[in-house]
Amino acid sequence: MKKCSECNINKPSSNFYTKNDKCKDCTTEYNRNWYKNSSEEFKKRHRARTARWAKNNKDKVSVYNKRYNLKLKIEVLSHYTDDNIRCQCPSDQCTETHLEFMSIDHINGGGHKHRKELAGIGTLLYIWLKKKNYPSGYRVLCMNCNFSLGRSGYCPHSL
Repeated sequence: MKKCSECNINKPSSNFYTKNDKCKDCTTEYNRNWYKNSSEEFKKRHRARTARWAKNNKDKVSVYNKRYNLKLKIEVLSHYTDDNIRCQCPSDQCTETHLEFMSIDHINGGGHKHRKELAGIGTLLYIWLKKKNYPSGYRVLCMNCNFSLGRSGYCPHSL
């Protein structure tokens, strides 16, 4: 356990960056405020520097993106399944629990149109759901149940 110099709360050492007296939450908040209050010229230089780094470190960016996307997917799916990630097939017959097969279903339809609005990338849907504070009207289905409901209007498990 370590005490944060900013919020004065004792937290596990894993909640601190190496050689930092502030916890990760306080450090993130400090950085957000600092960046928000920075000049537009600094922000422009920062974005250019970040883009150059990403271009020269594609292997690191790829690993980071995969980790981030997986963490985000788990967070969103966990929210919609009360921390028990599984297919929520309407017939309750599907027992799929493999994370790789899980997807978000638009309960009232419109998923194709919504994905097009978000540029068609699944991760953007997870980001959108998180930013909108996990709105209702969504559930977790395995790819098979989701595809069948979208294409045929029913799930084969209900037959």
